[in-house]
Parts: sequence; structure tokens; C-alpha cells
Amino acid sequence: MVRIPGHTSILLVMVAVMILMATAPGVVAQSSYQLSTPDSVDTPTREITLRSTTYEVSALGRAEPDSSVDLTVDAPDNQFYRVYLYNSSQTPVIRESGTGDSKLTFDLSGQDPGTYMFALQEQGTTQVIHPLVIKGYGVDLDTPDQVSSGDSFTADISLSQTGSDLTADRVEVVVAGQESQITETASENGDSYTATVSTDPLSDGSYSVYANVRGTNTVYNEQEILGVSSTNEVIVGDNENTDGDETTDNENTDGDETTDNETPNDTNEPSGQIKDPEATEELPDPEPDEGDQTDTSSEDDQGQTDTQSETSSTIPGFTFPLAVIAVMLTSLTMRFYDR
Repeated sequence: MVRIPGHTSILLVMVAVMILMATAPGVVAQSSYQLSTPDSVDTPTREITLRSTTYEVSALGRAEPDSSVDLTVDAPDNQFYRVYLYNSSQTPVIRESGTGDSKLTFDLSGQDPGTYMFALQEQGTTQVIHPLVIKGYGVDLDTPDQVSSGDSFTADISLSQTGSDLTADRVEVVVAGQESQITETASENGDSYTATVSTDPLSDGSYSVYANVRGTNTVYNEQEILGVSSTNEVIVGDNENTDGDETTDNENTDGDETTDNETPNDTNEPSGQIKDPEATEELPDPEPDEGDQTDTSSEDDQGQTDTQSETSSTIPGFTFPLAVIAVMLTSLTMRFYDR
């Protein structure tokens, strides 16, 4: 009777368990995709949950109501994918598709102000997400360029409401560095808001400062964002590369920044926009066969088929069913050698 060595049995079991853990629902492998928009604001890295899976994001896209937004996709060569835009109810409202590096244009006409989420899917599996705020408020932020260590500085915020039937819960000022972050709630002062930020917790260096407007609803496990300013840079402490006598305020006007969306699309980007007219309730993540039934425009126009996606060598490892099969095969192998 031939028996497989004990340490080999343990190794086979460990391999099977590792495959199972790496492919279980809720766990996201390293993605080879990246998403960005022209008017994004860099934010501290935070976790966002989309359909029971948690992702890390470090940017926040911005768009005007009833405008369009260009989404730049960095992707493996010749890999077919779909990008869905989810609304605050986590319902997919717009879908576009592409292959490899692309620039996809999303028409936001008719979409309400609030927090949305881009989600790139390859063969029904979400690879990467990118939040987007359709502005309900224009947010202008005014801060000093530099402040001495230990001193406080004042951030002045003015709002202009762009959407109706909106309720702002609070206005925040976020100061973010590589290792430190401060969030201060601004106090209302007539038609504007003011926040006083102490630099005591901050070491000397350069910090990104931006303001956002929080709504009353909870969206993607945090209070929804109805508006966000551009980012200002504030230097804490002395910096030999900065003129110490410089006193000009760092004023950022948010309302006029609309030129990015006027750039013509690249000639190689997939054409066509698909809005799901029946997407009136929360839907499960689209699987490859579901996409085949509903996706009838841009992929066909471009000559892209789901066969290309299914046979690509860049699919993200194993799926959960394959992991279960791997465990079963390992068990059968061990029984064969134990005979």
C-alpha cells in the first residue's frame, strides 16, 4: 500500500485552504485596474463597502449636475470589462464598456445630486471602485498658504446650492497629510461657514486641505457627500522653499471648474451609453451571462464580444466555485494515495 507522506498531505490541505480564503466572497485581490476622473480630489485612504465587499479608496470625483464626466481606465491590454455607475441606493444606473486603457464618458443627465460609485467589473467580478459626487452644493474654500507650528488657522467656506430639496447636515474641513488627519466641523456664520484648525497635532510639512458638505442620509457606510471643494495646500512650520513673507490667501473657487469635461473623447474609446431603464430596485452584481442578455450596443459596435473576455489571460485568478473544486480534487487525491 502506497501512502502519501504526512507533510505532503498537510501541504496539499494548506494549498487548498489558501485558495479558498483568497477567493471567498468579500475578499478582494490586488487589482491591475485603476480609475480616475479629471476633477478628482485626493482624500485620506478610507474603506467603502459596495454590495457586501469592502474596498479602499483615496480619491473623490466631482461632477456638475446634468453634465458628463470622463472616466480614465488603466487596464491590461486587450482585456474587456464593463464599468457601472451606482447611485446612492447602490442601483446601477449607467453602464459603459471598454477594452484595455480607455476613456469612458458618462452622461449624468437626469441624475440627482449625491454620492455615486463607479465599479469596474471583469467577468462579473468587481475589480476596483471610484466614488463620484454629483454636486448639490458648490463649495469654495479659502485658507492661508502657511502657518507657524502650533498655531491655528481659519478656513472660510462659502456654499452655493445647485440642487433643490437638499438638506445639509454639516460642513467639514479636512486636513490630510501622509501620517496625520484632522477633521473639523465648521460653524455657520451668516451666509458662510468658518472652521478653526489647530496645528498642534501636526508635524511640520505640507498638508492638503479641502471642505465637504455632508447630507443626512447614510450612503456606502458613511454620511453622503453633497459637495466638495478643490484641494488647497497649507504648509505647517518653516519651509526653505517657501517665501516666508508670502501672505496671499490660498483661495479655491469650485463653481467655475467645468472645462475638463469639454475635452473631446479619444478616438479609440468605446462609443455608446447604456442606461438601465428597469434599474429601479437594487440588483445583484451583474454576472457575465446577465451582461450578455442586456448589453447590446457598444460592445457589438466595437466588435468586442464576451468570448474575448472569457478567454483573456488576465482574468483575476480563481473564482469561488473553482476553489471548491480544488478542495474536492485535493481530497480525492489524498484518498487515492491512502489506499
